[in-house]
Amino acid sequence: TSAWVETATWDTKPGATAFTSIPAPIEGTWVEVDLTVVVNGWLDGSFANHGIRIRPMGTNNNWSQFRSGDYADDPTQWPELVLSYD
Repeated sequence: TSAWVETATWDTKPGATAFTSIPAPIEGTWVEVDLTVVVNGWLDGSFANHGIRIRPMGTNNNWSQFRSGDYADDPTQWPELVLSYD
């Protein structure tokens, strides 16, 4: 609900609006998120484009981690954006 800043901390993170839900993560697997509604909202102006935050609705009482493009140890674990056009 507001712009992201690189210096954000847990206490200063911007707000977010839930558009969809994803299952609790399973270690070593990819998470797929359909962003069609969000991207269409950005394109038609009904949603402000402040980026996305991916957070599972549940964690199965486990710690959830998602890699970012800043993760230097293994580039094969960087997030991927796949666009499909019909």
